[in-house]
Amino acid sequence: MVWFLTVSRTLRAPPGTLHTEESAMNFVGLLLCVAAIAVGLWFVFSRSKAGDSSTATTPARRGPATSPAAAVTADPNVAKANWLIGIGGPVEGKNFHVGARTVTLGRGPQNFIQIDDGLTSRRHCQVCPHDGWLEVIDMASENGVFVNEEQVTNGRLNDGDELRVGTGILVYQSSANRLDDALRSRKNAGKETVQATEAAPNFAVVMKALDASGGDIELAARHLNMKPDLLRSLVKSMGGG
Repeated sequence: MVWFLTVSRTLRAPPGTLHTEESAMNFVGLLLCVAAIAVGLWFVFSRSKAGDSSTATTPARRGPATSPAAAVTADPNVAKANWLIGIGGPVEGKNFHVGARTVTLGRGPQNFIQIDDGLTSRRHCQVCPHDGWLEVIDMASENGVFVNEEQVTNGRLNDGDELRVGTGILVYQSSANRLDDALRSRKNAGKETVQATEAAPNFAVVMKALDASGGDIELAARHLNMKPDLLRSLVKSMGGG
């Protein structure tokens, strides 16, 4: 349109004014182009700013702070697996939660269950959990291990079976909801050395390593990945008395 007006005016303008009017129209056209560009830039900038403001004010949708599983608290009424319930001797009235651990019973305080009497060896027997039952292994005790009053060297405790170690009598319950006395009861240390036993190797594994090494404690300890002094102490306690 600007250029059309320029041409029409050129045709009607006197010869002396042609150059002056053409320069003026070119200047006006340049101003109009600059104005159009400025309006376009302002429009783009306004839309972009409005989009940023909308993003900032609209809260992002987030999931729950914790998963439903994590939000559920432990139910104290849920039964736990593998219990030994004391019904006679030094352990009478006490409840011991074995769970999935391999534990030992004996006279010494290093045992998971201490039976402090004169008929129980320092480390008397070992209990290994299985699916719904416990394996009982006599660790070369002096007076033996009894399941339902039958002496065993490697026995099985089913739900309701009785285990007798020295004068201590315990009943196996595959599932129960009780207070655990294993960690709450005080043990009689005497002159025994307190050692952790839940991580102790299986008695059969220790004997196999000793047999394979010809009775060499150092060699057997390397096979078992444990310190020789600890193995010596373990073998000594397995010897009873």
